[in-house]
Amino acid sequence: MQVDQWLDFSTAIVSGAGLEAVCGVVDQFLSLRTYLVGYKLSIADLQIWGQLQGAISLLFLALQCDLTVPSSILSLEV
Repeated sequence: MQVDQWLDFSTAIVSGAGLEAVCGVVDQFLSLRTYLVGYKLSIADLQIWGQLQGAISLLFLALQCDLTVPSSILSLEV
């Protein structure tokens, strides 16, 4: 995948039911490499990290505050 493809993919990273699947895709891709594109840090790495950080933080906050996550968010497809 190239930088543009990862940037497009990052829009699919949202809190909800599909987050685990997205994390699995990124985890599998990074199992044999350090960076998403090439051999150095790129905007793709930063964008994916930022989206994952935001999505996971929202879920953690909802759990910590004992908030109910709306079913419309949980049912989003990736």
